[in-house]
Amino acid sequence: MDLFGDPKEDAHPLWLNPTKLLDLEFDPESYISDLRTFVSFDTLRSELQSHLSALKHKLVELINRDYADFVTLSTKPVDVDEVVV
Repeated sequence: MDLFGDPKEDAHPLWLNPTKLLDLEFDPESYISDLRTFVSFDTLRSELQSHLSALKHKLVELINRDYADFVTLSTKPVDVDEVVV
């Protein structure tokens, strides 16, 4: 939530740190085990599903934003050998 109580688009509880999910050393079992000490399993599952839904929504936005460029790449193939020379 923001200062005035309106929920942010990517709001999540303070105990859920999405940047930890990107760590190369991320261990999902220990992460969930640590969170389960103060968050119920149902709450944890709900928040992770919400985060997954937000990620999918962002992915669709990115695909739609760049879709025209993607289609252009597939309809106008470039001769790679010619470009290299």
